[in-house]
Amino acid sequence: MPNTSVPAAAEGVSANRCKDPLLAVIRAYQQGYDDFNVNAPKTSDDSAVSAYVDASYGPHLARLNDWEGPAGSMEGAVEALRLALNDTGGVKDTEAGERMVAAALAFLEKGGCGTIGARDDEGEVRAARIEAKETALSLIDLQDRLCHVRSLVTLVDYALEGMSLEGDEEVNALQAGVSQVYDGVKSAEDLLKSVRGETS
Repeated sequence: MPNTSVPAAAEGVSANRCKDPLLAVIRAYQQGYDDFNVNAPKTSDDSAVSAYVDASYGPHLARLNDWEGPAGSMEGAVEALRLALNDTGGVKDTEAGERMVAAALAFLEKGGCGTIGARDDEGEVRAARIEAKETALSLIDLQDRLCHVRSLVTLVDYALEGMSLEGDEEVNALQAGVSQVYDGVKSAEDLLKSVRGETS
């Protein structure tokens, strides 16, 4: 399910400083999903659930899927990136996620609420947009891979534990090595989460 909690405004940024239609849609989407989580019918009737999706967050998610143009404020750009990176089951890994990355980048390229600044060469702008998108997707892919490796290391550790006999120094040494690998992978995963602004 999407992670739709509404974070506080970016530090030092006034929410009313710039007119930002994208931020308004993001907030409406988050509030709609919160409403869905609390009030959606608890039933196996798919049509009833689908109807509540349409009445809560569905229309706002559709607008994010079709969004074109930059964010209108720094807060909007930050929230767009958060959705693209963290909104699992909703915006993350979808066309909407790609559009949120593009909207945030377009705002930064403009240098704020004003007009496009020095970076107005179309080729340079296009290359920067592709680079930003690839970086965001690479971070997501790296975290997924680290999680997969950590799971495999855990399985190997369980297997070694089942094989271990008292005084079996080779198996014990392997278990110690696997434990160190696990700690290293977990540390790297935690570091990546902190870079992406996630909590464990």
